[in-house]
Amino acid sequence: MIQTPLSAGVAEIDLTPTNLPVLCAELNPRPAEGLALPLQGRALVLANPQYQIALVTLDLLGLDKQHADAMVQAICQQAGFDPAAVVLVCSHTRGAPSTAPVAGCPAVDEAYLAQITPQIVALVQQAQAALQPASLGSGEATLPHLVWNHRLVTRNYRTISARWGIPENEVLYPEGPVDPAFQVLTVRDARGFPLCLLWNFAADLPYDVAPLVSAGLPAEVQQEVDRRMERHLPCLYLPGCGGNLSYHSQFPGGLASALASAILAVYRETPCDPEATLAASLETLILPLQDTSRFWNEADIEIKAPHLKAVFAKECEMLAQEAKPAVRSSLRVLRLGRAALAALPGIPFVEAALAIKEQSPFQRTLVVGNCHSYDGILATQQAFERGGYEVWTSRSCRVGRGGAEFLAEQAARLLDEINQSSEI
Repeated sequence: MIQTPLSAGVAEIDLTPTNLPVLCAELNPRPAEGLALPLQGRALVLANPQYQIALVTLDLLGLDKQHADAMVQAICQQAGFDPAAVVLVCSHTRGAPSTAPVAGCPAVDEAYLAQITPQIVALVQQAQAALQPASLGSGEATLPHLVWNHRLVTRNYRTISARWGIPENEVLYPEGPVDPAFQVLTVRDARGFPLCLLWNFAADLPYDVAPLVSAGLPAEVQQEVDRRMERHLPCLYLPGCGGNLSYHSQFPGGLASALASAILAVYRETPCDPEATLAASLETLILPLQDTSRFWNEADIEIKAPHLKAVFAKECEMLAQEAKPAVRSSLRVLRLGRAALAALPGIPFVEAALAIKEQSPFQRTLVVGNCHSYDGILATQQAFERGGYEVWTSRSCRVGRGGAEFLAEQAARLLDEINQSSEI
């Protein structure tokens, strides 16, 4: 394996809209009435004499593929990156303008995207200009007490999503597992001081319906880390596969405090290497589209959330009118020294991450969701059989049966290939 001196550069930018936009949240678009926590963009550039990688985290619900492609193309043209090596990661906050098509929401805010695209390109260039000798390490803690699988199996062996309430004397058990691995990438400067921390955990952000622009939980965690470090230390949030996972809402001391504790505990125990192999691979995927020939979910919605039947009927009609045969998406994998990162599109169920980690040849593998393009929730075959919100056909769930399993298979294959190609 080629070991070469590593450099790293970090930059941050404010992406808060200058006006008060319509906020994007599944089934709950609402005009913003103020600001709670500013939206941020953060970029980490890792480089050695052979290669460079850009990890960009954005406090946005997601990006549609058209705009994500344009951003990556501009970054590559102006900063000299390989398209495979530029990873755009959105946090899935519901306190940001509409930047991706989701159920029950208006069209994408083209004006806001036009405003932030050059800012994001400049952000990567700033991180690139800040390159300095660095070291990289990865660590992990196990935190099963912070998350739960919110798809709940009932007595008739169907499934409901806990967001619609839990029926009395009906729930038997969670439908699927959780991924308790809380992973942190640590980047240090030549003196051994931290340049930035990247944290990865499989759970969707808490669903805040307040009419306020807000980065939400990642910003709260950032504030708590800064308070404890007594200085600003950029923390890049890498969401895991949380399509069927939620954070426990009532946690002693507060959720942000618990996550900050985990980040700093792992960081302090993580050794870093000043030499690291960097590599990336990109593959275009064709994912199956949900069947929109009729309103297949009508009976399930009538039982579980009848007030939403008209909304989902309209969503099904909209997708049918698009007349697309499949969902065109992309998958990226990165080699980061002894660790790897699988950058998945959309919001996959946690089972995808567990399958990828099980098959990965790397010492540690971070599986990150909502990368590059927001393709909606990617559910398991079992979930399609049992029904529930996460599989109701809409712009928030356009990928059909088998899509999540195919995505996991392709990610595992690319990880194996990148491992073999970067070994000597």
